[in-house]
Amino acid sequence: MEIRWTEEASKNLESIYLYIHNENENAANKTIAGIFERIQILKQFLNIGHVYANRHNYEIRILIYGHYKIAYHIFDTEFVEILGIFHGAMNLEDHLTE
Repeated sequence: MEIRWTEEASKNLESIYLYIHNENENAANKTIAGIFERIQILKQFLNIGHVYANRHNYEIRILIYGHYKIAYHIFDTEFVEILGIFHGAMNLEDHLTE
């Protein structure tokens, strides 16, 4: 199973890293590594995240890592696309719109 990243998800990850890095470089590295490691579970267990919303012909699912919500959707059995990574305090509706 291939995992693809949207441009927004890549930017989210960079923002998370930079925010944490300002306080603690080691913590920033550990957080990013943990997010990547958590996402790898999707290669074996596609439906592990809970269904957040149904959008037309696909579901948006949420996988949790610590304080972060990883939004993704599955394209049949071809690949998983990471839509975004958000702090748990953020309102996902502001970011996951059609």
